[in-house]
Amino acid sequence: MTIVEGSLTVVRGTSEILVAGGQLVVESVKVVGESVVIVLKGVGEASRIVLTGAGEALGASAIGVGQSITVVSTAAGHVLYHGSEVLAFVPNEIGHSLVHSSYHGES
Repeated sequence: MTIVEGSLTVVRGTSEILVAGGQLVVESVKVVGESVVIVLKGVGEASRIVLTGAGEALGASAIGVGQSITVVSTAAGHVLYHGSEVLAFVPNEIGHSLVHSSYHGES
């Protein structure tokens, strides 16, 4: 399994599309400056979810319109796969409670 460096963030859409698991289809991929915006559509549904991230994060994955994205639900959230590559992790409430960041520098 390859984990794509960088990160993707859910910008808009409903996480309910992820709860069902299964497959999503890439509806569009747009490069905006140094970022990439990916619109995923639920198979057989009108629901969409928008991800954004660093352009170099997806450089190796060669993701294209019409390709399938697999959603795997875990106890801490949902993992989005393109082939054997992890594109994104979308945490649920449990996952958010496990995420912590703090600054340890001089003020």
